[in-house]
Amino acid sequence: MPYGYHNFLWGWIDTTDKSYPPMLDPYALGPLFAIVEEISPISAREMFTLSMNMRLNTTNLTVAEIALEAGRRNLTYPDLYAIVEQDGWLYPDGYSYVCSAFVTAMWKAGGLFDNWTVNAVEFTPRDVYSMTYIQEKPEVPPSCQELDPENPYC
Repeated sequence: MPYGYHNFLWGWIDTTDKSYPPMLDPYALGPLFAIVEEISPISAREMFTLSMNMRLNTTNLTVAEIALEAGRRNLTYPDLYAIVEQDGWLYPDGYSYVCSAFVTAMWKAGGLFDNWTVNAVEFTPRDVYSMTYIQEKPEVPPSCQELDPENPYC
């Protein structure tokens, strides 16, 4: 499974205008990636166009073509960025998870969230380490204590 390059930039954006650092204008990213696309089409594809195509349910559109298609749908680039990445979106090279999303997806697959609706790709590292699912001082079964009394885990 590849690293989450396709959604790396979008996991922390969930609004059209309030998720950005003060100096970053969300309207600058489209033109910036158009320049990147000229210099390194593969980089632009991995970091931008694949994820924008996923949000538009299109394939192989360039940065300019994505802007045109978004305009046809009365969407701006910030509207596209704010579309939440979904678990199960399958990119050409597989599912796309950054480290925290991968951990959350493993927990989800293992049944940790049972009846909750959890979208693993929305989890940040802070979300993961802030969760209290892991016992700080777990009970160690007697069989483990006998075999390795110094180990606090089994």
